[in-house]
Formats: sequence, C-alpha cells, structure tokens
Amino acid sequence: MKKLLYAIICLVSLCSCVGPVTKKPVDAKPEVIESITRYRKEYILAPGDQLAVAVYRHPDLSVEGMIRTDGYVSLMMLDDVKAAGLTVQEFKKRVSDLYSKRILNPELSVALRNVRPAMVYVMGEVGRPGPVPVRDAATAAQAVAYAGGMTHSAARNSIALVRLNDDGRISAYKICEDGQDGHEGQPYYYMAMQNTLLQADDIIIVPEGYQTQFQRFVSDWINTPLNGLNSILNPYFQFKIINNLK
Repeated sequence: MKKLLYAIICLVSLCSCVGPVTKKPVDAKPEVIESITRYRKEYILAPGDQLAVAVYRHPDLSVEGMIRTDGYVSLMMLDDVKAAGLTVQEFKKRVSDLYSKRILNPELSVALRNVRPAMVYVMGEVGRPGPVPVRDAATAAQAVAYAGGMTHSAARNSIALVRLNDDGRISAYKICEDGQDGHEGQPYYYMAMQNTLLQADDIIIVPEGYQTQFQRFVSDWINTPLNGLNSILNPYFQFKIINNLK
C-alpha cells in the first residue's frame, strides 16, 4: 500500500510539469539545419510534384509527369530521371545535361504545376493532430482551431512552441501560463496564442492535463488490476457463501 501511495505521489509531481519546455535551447543537428533552411529558401521537389518539361524544336520530347514515390520522373528518351531533393533549376540542368548527349544544344524549360504549401504541425490534445498550412493559420490560435480545437483533457496553460532558430538551435517554450504578464484564466490563453505568430515548420504541442494523466494512471494501475483480481476472487467467495448457506 505504501508503494502504491508513493507511486501516486510521484505521478502527481511529474504531471505538474506537463509542458515540453526546456530552459536552454538544444543544438540542432547540421543536417536538420541544412534541410529546413534549404526548404525555407528554395522550393525542393518531392514525390507527388507535377512537372512539365518542354524541349524546344523537339515537341515529341515535351512531356508532363509526376515525381513518383521513388523520387524519379519518366521523360521521353531518358527514361527515369532523379528529381526529388533537387530545386527546379537543378533538375532543369540535370535534364539538359542528359539530353545534350542525345541531341545538339538542347533548349528546354521546366515548369512546376503544383506547389506544396508551407506547413506548421499541431500535436497532442487537439481534434485533428497533423500539418496545417501556414496560409490558413498565421497564429498559434488559428493553427489549433484549424486542427479541430483543444480537447477537454488539454493543458491550456502548458501549450508549447518548438522552433528552429536562426542561430541553429531548437527552442521549446510555453506560449502562455498563469501569472505571465500579470494575467491568468482561460481567455488569456487564447489571447496569448493569437498573439504568437508562426513560421513554417513550427511545431505546436498541446499536452495532456495532469488530471487526465492521473485518471489514466489510476485506471491502468489500480482499477484494471483490481478488476482482474476481483474476477478471480469472486467465484471463491461465492462458493464460500453457498457452502455457508447449506
């Protein structure tokens, strides 16, 4: 019994820190910085993008194609050409170099038929966790609303924003909490979120409240085991009662 009480006390203590917050930024890996920075500055081709390649004076080579899941696109005379991970200009140069081995002085243009929108990502206790287009959610409040709003179990005072800073470090901090700037209460949470502008690739984390965590702990570690024990003991007690009635 003492061990059980100790476990409950420990859980309550841990649940008081439901927000994914760090006092110090974390250094981002070089490949993470390079990838995110590149995606912000240039449009990088990816599977699903639709490309139109036009070769001047060779209309039979002009074609529209979609980048497949393996990262390649099929072109006339060249078969499969790697496209995913390249910018449009890099892909154009690659195709031009390949065609130059088949035809004299090829001139071509590459047009992108679809553009993927910049995204932010909402995780945790919301109706529909997942990516949200930045154009539809300029602020944290709009992103959470777009994701279906917070659930009843959300810890509204522990919502965090994770962001890759310009100095190459990843920061996670609470968007709002009681007592900040002398404000508190539910309306302030929404105002603070609406006052938080988002950038592409930001991650908003809406954690679960400590009360819900505690209830799940009680259910998983107390009620469920006891229910299993009761299912074993009940037949025994029923047998004893029947014998006593004889």
